[in-house]
Amino acid sequence: AADAQESSSTSQNLSTPLPRNPLSHGLEFNDIGHLAVLSRGLSCYLGSVLSKNQLTKLANRTTGDINAWLSKIFKYENGTLYFHDELEDGLIKVGRLTLLMKYPKFQSEGFHALYARPPVIYISSAASSSLGKYICSQLGLPFSCLCVVPCAASSSTFNETMDLTALERSLNEDVACGKTPLLLIAYGGTPLCGQNDNTSHLRELCDRYSVWLHLEGNGLSLLALNKPPASYEACRRATSLTLRLSDWFNWPGCSLAGMTNPETLMKLQGLSLWISIQYLGQDAITKMVNFGTELAQQLIHRLDLMKDIIRLLSLHLSSSVSSMIIELIELPKDGYWLKFDPIKTAIKHKTTQDDVDEFISCLRDEVTVMNATISSKPYFETAIKSNKRLRLAEVQQVTGLGAVQFVPEYLVHDEIEATKLTERKKNALRKVNKLLAESLEEQDKALFALLMATDGYPCVAVGMISQPDSIPKIIDTIIQKASELDDNSQLLEEMSEIIKKSIATTQETLKKEADDYFWEEGVYRQVPILSSVMNWWSPPAKTAIPGKMLNLSKGTVESTESTYELKMQVQQSSDDDNN
Repeated sequence: AADAQESSSTSQNLSTPLPRNPLSHGLEFNDIGHLAVLSRGLSCYLGSVLSKNQLTKLANRTTGDINAWLSKIFKYENGTLYFHDELEDGLIKVGRLTLLMKYPKFQSEGFHALYARPPVIYISSAASSSLGKYICSQLGLPFSCLCVVPCAASSSTFNETMDLTALERSLNEDVACGKTPLLLIAYGGTPLCGQNDNTSHLRELCDRYSVWLHLEGNGLSLLALNKPPASYEACRRATSLTLRLSDWFNWPGCSLAGMTNPETLMKLQGLSLWISIQYLGQDAITKMVNFGTELAQQLIHRLDLMKDIIRLLSLHLSSSVSSMIIELIELPKDGYWLKFDPIKTAIKHKTTQDDVDEFISCLRDEVTVMNATISSKPYFETAIKSNKRLRLAEVQQVTGLGAVQFVPEYLVHDEIEATKLTERKKNALRKVNKLLAESLEEQDKALFALLMATDGYPCVAVGMISQPDSIPKIIDTIIQKASELDDNSQLLEEMSEIIKKSIATTQETLKKEADDYFWEEGVYRQVPILSSVMNWWSPPAKTAIPGKMLNLSKGTVESTESTYELKMQVQQSSDDDNN
């Protein structure tokens, strides 16, 4: 976005409105992809039916045309092409070429040719941490041949550009140690926030130390403009470039670097690009880059009127306008930013100027809600702290007013944060807050959610609000729902304790009655053979141990004699209850 803003005053025809579709004849972007895919199939067919001589002539013709077209479009003089499917393959090709240039005997002697003066590859720290190691592994070099150049230090804002002083110091130290500076990988549009390395100074350093300068980045697409930003003019002085045509223009299999290889010409890898450019015309690339920069300028102009964008917006805007690809990035010292990269995403997702306006409208609504939420948060926290039945909960990340936990009546005077709570009280606290959060979330999913606090207890996360005067109603809703759940939970706990105690009492009573019955009958009646004689001689009285039942309404253990006598359960009178 910053690069596009810089080019607003220099890019030709950007002041005049562009068509909604950057392709004047109205060709759908998906059709371009289909055309490229069909072209790849055609190249495979031609490779199987043409003779080697015919295939070489066709490959030379298509590659020569593409080389001339792209050199004209990007104003890169005396460039030759190398086609590759994977993005890193171009860098591997550059690395092998530089090794052969610096070490002519490398192809025959291998690493022995490098032993006396080991090569060094310099790469910006803005690159992926695995990119440098991947290049070394593919070239057969140890990781000691890699030098990661830090970014320029800044006390006020985040900076991804290469530190020229650190680079020059590393070059001097390596040369003094007998090493050979080989390759420098810099950026014309860094991966995170699209900043441009100082290519003019890098070119001077590379010329002084005879180092190959290779540039990566989406900002290189601005070279297709008639008048690109001044900071990108020097990018054309790089030894090689990577042009990500597949990402920029939604052309499958059209990633390029600034070299060619006779072996790849035989495969007709450039045929799909040749057919696409023939059909669209050379001006289509410039128009699509212009269209992307115009979208960025439009978004910047609209955002100048809105100063309250913060990190949480991305969570609510991610699905508001599906064709606007907005990425959340975190920059050291600068916090969170919303990143819009139209050069890479506009063509693929069919972003239009109407989409930008719709996004701004959604953004304005979200900012209004967020401002109301942020301004109401202190009042919400004060209201929670003043209520003895509620307490603020600490969570790792909450998008809204905050998180709250309900404190049951029997725990109001306990220290919840301390470890003095019994396991039973801890479980009760967890249970009631989990039930509360689930119940409130079912009632209003947009406002309430179940989260886990840092102390290990569930809590209720309260989301964003549009009206500050709704806070008292929210607190009353939480307390009312929690009180209902707490009462039910208390009743179940009390009934559980009553049942447990009654069962234990009944078991003891039945055991005692069984023991008494045993001694009343005598020991002789318990011996198998002797008991039959005793029962014949003196029949025992027909007595039985009475049963017991639990009266849930009264919580008492009662005898079952009346039940068996009347063949039904009876309700005792109130007088009996009092007695």
